[in-house]
Amino acid sequence: MKEHTLRVLEFFQFLDLLQEYTLSEVGRSNCLSLRPRHDIEKINILYGEVAEVMEILRVFGDLPLAGLYDLRTLLQASRAEGFILSPENFLKIKSTLGVAEKVKLFGQTFGPKYHHLQRWITQIPPLSGLYHTLCSTLGERGEILDSASANLQYLRLEIINLRTKIRKKLESLWAQENLKNIFQEQILTIRNGRYVLAIKAEWKNSLPGIIHDQSQSGATFFIEPFATVEENNELNLLLNEEKEEERRILKQLTDLVRENSNEISQTGQVLGYLDLLFAKAKYALATKSNIPLLNKEGEICLAEARHPFIPSSSVVPINLELKKGTSTLIISGANAGGKTVALKTLGLLTILAHCGIPIPAASESRVSIFNHIFAEIGDEQSLQENLSTFSAWVQTICQILQEADENSLVLLDEVGRGTDPNEGAALTMALLDELRERGTKTVVTTHLRLLKAYGSAHPDVVNVSVEFDIETHRPTYKLIYGRPGESYALPMAQKCGLPSGLIEKAQKYIGEGERRINELIQKLEERERQTEAKYQEYERLREEQKKLNQETKIILQQLKDGKKIILEQFRQDTLHLIETAREELRKIINDFKTKGRTDVHSLEKVIKTKEEEIKAMLLAAEEDLPKAISGKEIFQHSLDAANGKKELSLRERKKVSIDFPIPNAPREINLIGLTVEDALPLVDKAIDEAFLAGLKELAIIHGAGTGRLRRAIRQHLQNHAFVKSFLPGSPGQGGDGVTVIEIAGASALPKRKTGREKIKPN
Repeated sequence: MKEHTLRVLEFFQFLDLLQEYTLSEVGRSNCLSLRPRHDIEKINILYGEVAEVMEILRVFGDLPLAGLYDLRTLLQASRAEGFILSPENFLKIKSTLGVAEKVKLFGQTFGPKYHHLQRWITQIPPLSGLYHTLCSTLGERGEILDSASANLQYLRLEIINLRTKIRKKLESLWAQENLKNIFQEQILTIRNGRYVLAIKAEWKNSLPGIIHDQSQSGATFFIEPFATVEENNELNLLLNEEKEEERRILKQLTDLVRENSNEISQTGQVLGYLDLLFAKAKYALATKSNIPLLNKEGEICLAEARHPFIPSSSVVPINLELKKGTSTLIISGANAGGKTVALKTLGLLTILAHCGIPIPAASESRVSIFNHIFAEIGDEQSLQENLSTFSAWVQTICQILQEADENSLVLLDEVGRGTDPNEGAALTMALLDELRERGTKTVVTTHLRLLKAYGSAHPDVVNVSVEFDIETHRPTYKLIYGRPGESYALPMAQKCGLPSGLIEKAQKYIGEGERRINELIQKLEERERQTEAKYQEYERLREEQKKLNQETKIILQQLKDGKKIILEQFRQDTLHLIETAREELRKIINDFKTKGRTDVHSLEKVIKTKEEEIKAMLLAAEEDLPKAISGKEIFQHSLDAANGKKELSLRERKKVSIDFPIPNAPREINLIGLTVEDALPLVDKAIDEAFLAGLKELAIIHGAGTGRLRRAIRQHLQNHAFVKSFLPGSPGQGGDGVTVIEIAGASALPKRKTGREKIKPN
């Protein structure tokens, strides 16, 4: 993409804005060198990376990149034979490798879910050994630590001991009575790398030694006593050895860096790319930018688009659409109405998409990827080449025509300017014809009436006007598609302070036909604004109704769910009630068998009491049901008891209105393979459910086998309250391997239906 296009669309200014979100020198360098791509698959990968990082920023925070340096220059220097890096250079390498270690740990916090970022982190070479070596060799300020080598540690210990010895010797001279007046002050200082004493000038010959320096005033001489010359000589030798050892260590480290220079370089590149990637994501979150959908069909749909350099407090979002089937947009309208800003917004946001940068527009926005983007915006005439505005414009058009094709986007501001309006319009229309034939997507801005007419004459060309408020004489900056815009030169001139008398004279010069056309356009614009306002009100009411319908649906569903819960609870309570009653009945029957006929009346009272308890529980369950639910009738079965030939039957009917759907129940139960202990509870459960479902019969499949399970089941059924009778199955049902039960009271129940129906008591 040409530098001229990037410059006039303010792409480089945007990179200056984006680099403020980076954390390192190498990240800033990567940001400023960013250029558009043209491979849609690679751009989609870039956007996939940015989407991951945006989520990581929201959940885990920023990448720990503080301390990352650009090592390219010093790594290049280290490759020279014999070159030794300085401690400051090693500090930068150490810091960068430390950042790499932190980034690896950071990547472990969110695991493999974010595969794009993990792919980059895994490309960081394993240099932890070099990092730990640098940490154990260099201090925080770049000083070489004693632990760097055993010899260095020994030399430094010797230096400390020797300095202590020298200081003690020199300090002892201060205590000598014959010398106490010769010292300017009792301090030890160093001159020429040797410890000396400050002696008054008049006493300089009183202390045998070597004069190394004199103060500027001449009042003080710095003398090294002969008594410490030998120790100072030895100290200097040790210091030289220390320097040589430090140099050897730095050379060794330089060799180590040289051996790993490719890996260090790769580490810097990966971390620098991650810095750029996080900068894109941070910009997106800070500006509420989104990732657009990409295509190669030339379709651009920027919803709620904002120019990055217009403050959010004053920006007016616009909708820019270059749909399929549309080759050209002709934007017209008032001066300072936003035509050029719209053109720049479309161009810059399209370029940002080519760089994999989220754009300040709604998430449903779509951007096409082009091979070429050409832009001519503003007065770019060259004074050095002595070109007029029109000549410079023609030169630019010639360059565009050399390369523009079906995969190109052309953006032209104020086409045909700098010459006669009719000739400029004619030339522009010929240019648009050529670009349309090539399949080039084109967007132009203009004030020329012939171009507005051109837009109305071709189905693939769309007129777009920038809206202007006639009452306030201010632009609204909104774009209206399908209609050319009026320039409103006179109202704008009046608003800018031009005398009203001058405006009136200008109006007289406008032809009557021209004036009437302008008035008609203005009326159409006003009518369209009113229609748009009504449409917006309709949309608002429609959304409110939609929201209300949704809330109503949720409430109804909640009521339905609550009803199901209550009915299920009622069913469970009823089953529990029946089970309890059956157990009580068994006890009563056993007591009756034991005590005989003499206790019949007392037995009747007990059974009567139990039935009353059941009635009360059913009535209580009925009261717990929602009152809004219409009731249905269900019978209440009485208790039966039998003893030998005598049969005691007490029945009482109770009409209970309950909204309770008849539960589903199996018509047969297969117990083959089960033990008696496991089978009998299942028999009871199946009979209970069949009873509640109103079934007449229930088939129990137990098989022939040894007959133990069959005998146990039939013995159990003899005393069951809900079993009226039972027989072996027919040959077709399985013969003696099946027991068919007639459910007590079932004959009084209606046949089962698919819906909810009234069940009258027996």
